[in-house]
Amino acid sequence: MKNITLFSSTIAALTLTNCASPPSSNDLSTNYRVIKTINAPDAGYDYVSVDSVKNRLFVGSEHGVMTVDLNNGNTNTLLERDHVAAVLMLPNSDLMLSTNYDSDNATLFNRKTAQIIADIPTGQEPDGALYDPVSGLVFVMNGESEDVTVIDPSKA
Repeated sequence: MKNITLFSSTIAALTLTNCASPPSSNDLSTNYRVIKTINAPDAGYDYVSVDSVKNRLFVGSEHGVMTVDLNNGNTNTLLERDHVAAVLMLPNSDLMLSTNYDSDNATLFNRKTAQIIADIPTGQEPDGALYDPVSGLVFVMNGESEDVTVIDPSKA
């Protein structure tokens, strides 16, 4: 088991760290404080998204998309994929997009039911993802091919 340590700062930042034990107070600036430590399965963790309405954290991990119930600390694997990096909630919908680093694709799925809508080819080693609210497009940054894949989720 690993601990997921959630930090809070006076500027309302939320950071997820993958650490064997919570950091000591000497490791953090005075603007941060540990608000909760949650035991989670062993895995490498990457990007996170927060559903503040459902008080749920979505975490990209080496085994897929993990959810954390921030009320009680329960964890669950929502979607099994290899080496998920980004987990991006798409506004005004139940859709989420994950970037899958090892398989060079992105998965569009329903975050409530885990139903897969589409697996979308990307460049090599897709990592970060950004949603543009003006165009409705998702931009996936590909680490190895050093390019960007543009995805229109409404056409997947």
